[in-house]
Amino acid sequence: MGTEHLTKLAGISLEKALARPFSQETLVSWLKSTLESRRCTRIEAIRASKLNSTFGYQIIAGSRHASRDKLLQLAFGLELSPEEASHMLVLGGHAPLMADNRRDTVIAWCLANGRGLEETDDILWNHGESTVADR
Repeated sequence: MGTEHLTKLAGISLEKALARPFSQETLVSWLKSTLESRRCTRIEAIRASKLNSTFGYQIIAGSRHASRDKLLQLAFGLELSPEEASHMLVLGGHAPLMADNRRDTVIAWCLANGRGLEETDDILWNHGESTVADR
C-alpha cells in the first residue's frame, strides 16, 4: 500500500481496507523481469555487483535473504535508478533510499549519475560514510 492510501484508512472498516487488490510482486519476480528487460544475464549482474557468485545466485533465486547493502551492490550491478533501487530494497524487506540520510543521498546520487560500485565506495569513504561493498 502506498503512503497516499494510508490517510484514507480512517473511518473505514478493516474488511473494506483489505478488499482492494494487493501487489503480488516479489523480489524474485521483479529481479527476473528487470534482468530480462535489461537483457542482462544473472552472471553479468552478479559480477558487476562484486557479489560472491553463489550468494548472488541465491539472492536472485530467492533462496537467501540479502542484507540492504547486498541489494545495493546488486543495484549497482544492474545499473538501477535511485527509484528502482528503492523499490528493490522495499521488495527485499528493507527501507528505501532516504533523502534525509547522508549515506543514502550519496548512494542515490551515484546511481543517478552512472557511477559504478567501486567509485561509489570511494565517494562514500571520502565523505566519512561506510562503503556498500565489503573491502
